[in-house]
Order: sequence, then structure tokens, then C-alpha cells
Amino acid sequence: MNFLLKYTRLSKSDQSIIDRFKPIGIEAGRPYDFVQTHPEFKAALLAGIKDGAAVVDSLGNHIGKKVNGWNLAPLAKEYFGTDYNLRTGYAKKAIYANTPSEAYYPSAAEDKDGLPLDGNNNYTITFPAGGLPPAKYFWSITMYDNSHQLLVPNEIKRYSIGDRTKGIQRNTNGSLTFYISSKKPSAGAANWLPAPPAGFNLMMRIYGPKEQVLNGDWVPPAIVKVR
Repeated sequence: MNFLLKYTRLSKSDQSIIDRFKPIGIEAGRPYDFVQTHPEFKAALLAGIKDGAAVVDSLGNHIGKKVNGWNLAPLAKEYFGTDYNLRTGYAKKAIYANTPSEAYYPSAAEDKDGLPLDGNNNYTITFPAGGLPPAKYFWSITMYDNSHQLLVPNEIKRYSIGDRTKGIQRNTNGSLTFYISSKKPSAGAANWLPAPPAGFNLMMRIYGPKEQVLNGDWVPPAIVKVR
């Protein structure tokens, strides 16, 4: 932290927060030796780091309101300003994020029943006919492993699925179903988004979201656990 702060220009509000941490040795360019000079606080600092990491994980999994298992970030607000919870949640989930008018990012770590997504289960996401994500440019759903928030190696080398995926097949009524599981579904691999055999999360990206997204009329369909 002390090393990185040397290369960061902070806003006044951010600087005022960083200044609060000076008593425990956080300051731009300063060698961090607080735990050496104050060993009686080491256990408390380590406990605080652990508790803080749990808070950050929770913020990343609860961005905005939840609909059908998807976290939908606020639309009519400044991005990202001094909303530190929103900033932290996005920083946990993504390296960079655009404003909603450029790209919108529904994310999910739970199914529609509020249960954590797990590759030991099978799931489906079905877009009704005429109900695909309204995007001016393109849209996709990407799979991430909870353990390191990276892409998931798989036999078909597919890490996301969307409107640029070749060979996806629609249902006879015009709807589109994606299958999410760690093992190839009985329906075949055409509409399969491979998952790890453990906890995972999904990130939908809608580039150039249309008005239906920005005014909240369109929401992603449910993530349904196959019974």
C-alpha cells in the first residue's frame, strides 16, 4: 500500500480516508514497519485483514439489487464517485469497469433461489424469444472460478458464451437456453458454458446497452438449478 500510494494521485475525499490510517503506518513512500515496532497490535491487524477480506467478498457478490440471481448495479448515479462500497465491489469482481451507458455488467454468484452457484450442480439460463440482452454492439456471459476469479480451463476451450459464439442452437419456440455445468450436458456442447467442479460466478457483459437496459425494463433471466 505504501509503495503503490507513491504512484497514485488521490482525490481530497480519498486522501482524507488514507490519512486516517497514518497511526498504523500507512503513508505514501514510508517503509512499513508498524508491526515490528508495535508487535502488540499484530494479532489485531491480522484479524482486521481477515474480516476486511470477508467484507470485500460480500460487496463483490452484492452489487446493487438482485433479480433472478443476478446483481444489477445502480443505473441512475455517478460512477464511481465516493460510493466506496460500489467501488470496492467492482474492484473485487473486475479489473476495469465502464459506466453503464458504455457497458453494463450483471453478475451472479447465486441461483434464483439464493443458493451459491456450484459446478457440482447443473444450471440453465433461458432467454425467451425476442428477449436476448439488448446490446448495440455485443453481449456475453463469462465463467469465473471463485477460488481465484480467473477463467476456467475446460475441454472445449470455451470461457464465455454469447452472441458471437458460433454454433449455438435455439429452441423450437425461438428461445435460447444455455447449459452451465462442469460436465458436458446431455444436450451436447453447442450451448454449454463449462463450469469448475466447485464454486463459480458469472459476469454478463452488455456492450452498448440499449434503453431497455438503462431504464431497467430488461433484466437477465433466472439462473435455474436443474433438479
